[in-house]
Amino acid sequence: TNGAGFITGSAGKVLQVVHAQTMGTFGGGGTSFQSTANSLSITPSASNSKIFVSMQGGDCYAAYGASGGMAIFRGGTKLSGNTANIGGQYFTPEYVYGQVRAPVSMQCLDSPNTTSSVTYTLHIKSFGGTIYLMAGNTSSMNIVLMEIGA
Repeated sequence: TNGAGFITGSAGKVLQVVHAQTMGTFGGGGTSFQSTANSLSITPSASNSKIFVSMQGGDCYAAYGASGGMAIFRGGTKLSGNTANIGGQYFTPEYVYGQVRAPVSMQCLDSPNTTSSVTYTLHIKSFGGTIYLMAGNTSSMNIVLMEIGA
């Protein structure tokens, strides 16, 4: 702080914001997380910065009897979710004409410890059956990356 008690420096301040609207679709199965085309990159200005990642919008659904999960990845590292099998968002349908659509809503806070470009991507996996992300839909996903000073 300065002599008057005000906080000085860049700690906790938003240093930069990167935004994109993406329309990457996915349809299929597979028991491991698979990358979608929904990604965005940012180059941190300091190695001790944190990156707040937000992915909102679009829709996902599973065919009747199927279920799936989604997670945010930085490269090959899963950032959201608490186990190897479940991502940050789990979805399963109820029987209403065979499908229920749900919006994607995921956030995480990352410490990439680099000043090189880092890419955040939405990954999706099936726990059985066919799952879809924005398939046959004109909606888009908003991805926001915010660099927060340490």
